[in-house]
Amino acid sequence: MAQRRPKGMVFISYAHEDRKRVEPLIKALATRFNVWRDQEIELGDIWRQALMEKLDSARCVVVIWTTASVGRDFIWSEIERVKDRGIVVPVKLDRNARIPPGFDQMQHLDLTSWSGSGTKALQELFARIKRLLARPSRAQAYEPTLTSDTWELDRSLQATEDLQRLSEDIRTIGGILMQGAGPVEDLLSTLEEVHRTYASVGDAISRFVAPAVHRGPIDAKPYLAMERGQLETLIENNRGHCTRIVEYYARVGGLRDWLEPRLTVDKLKSLDETFGQLGTADGDLFDALAGIGGVLTGEASVIAGLVLAGQQKIARQRILDGRKKLLPLERGLSKAMRSVQRIESSLGFVPLENKREFKKASSKPQ
Repeated sequence: MAQRRPKGMVFISYAHEDRKRVEPLIKALATRFNVWRDQEIELGDIWRQALMEKLDSARCVVVIWTTASVGRDFIWSEIERVKDRGIVVPVKLDRNARIPPGFDQMQHLDLTSWSGSGTKALQELFARIKRLLARPSRAQAYEPTLTSDTWELDRSLQATEDLQRLSEDIRTIGGILMQGAGPVEDLLSTLEEVHRTYASVGDAISRFVAPAVHRGPIDAKPYLAMERGQLETLIENNRGHCTRIVEYYARVGGLRDWLEPRLTVDKLKSLDETFGQLGTADGDLFDALAGIGGVLTGEASVIAGLVLAGQQKIARQRILDGRKKLLPLERGLSKAMRSVQRIESSLGFVPLENKREFKKASSKPQ
């Protein structure tokens, strides 16, 4: 009975002059997996276009390094195209083959002494491919990562700073609302929407980094969950929403009505602008800050692939490098949350067992 092949295509990258010597390896792979190599491009196909399409649809790319292939630019370009997807499994057939810089950090499987019979290295090759193919399939649409795109990261950091500035703008009315006077809860609820957004993004970043903190091997499972959108869902389900801020500020008998007779026209106008920006934050600042979730999803996808492909060292270094890039945002979030907490404290709010509670003047001992 023929062995059932797992779904997904395995792309084989090798130098054409090595065809005869790599044929036994390709045949061994073909007994277990759906393999593809460029000689299968049909007559009349545009070679480069067809090749790129196959690379983009591959679930695993096996690159065979030999003294011939290490000097072939087209192999470099093939691996460079898919390297950031974490699906490359390098194999070395020649002991003296000098793997090109940029690819030499990848842990390769040594088949230099392979004679066509089963070896431990060959079984490990099968295992790595199998792990990659067992990974849930997902669309290959471009996703920014911490390595390839810093625009979303800069945008999130700027949104954090803008939200902190807006929060500080409303701090000036704290004195009027001291000791529970006026609609304190409306203002605190506004700050809560901002704080929740900060906290949800901070939590997502912490979860992204956490699996690499311990010294043992990195587990692929957390990153497989992240690449399916776990962190984006975490942020979306826990972030604040601007429509509530509009309700807190502008409802009849609410915060603005209470403040109007107590503030100058210019001060009230300034607060209107501040709450107006906070009230449209779902389409601007909140969304910009939450956008880092998509970057973490893309980065997690690469890391999941690297771990499944046996590239533990590269995966860990990539997480640590990503952590460095995330540090300014983490620090910005921490600073912004402390700012919100200071405002809340000035209004008589104290956190207790993660629940919002208010100190009322009437509850103080006489």
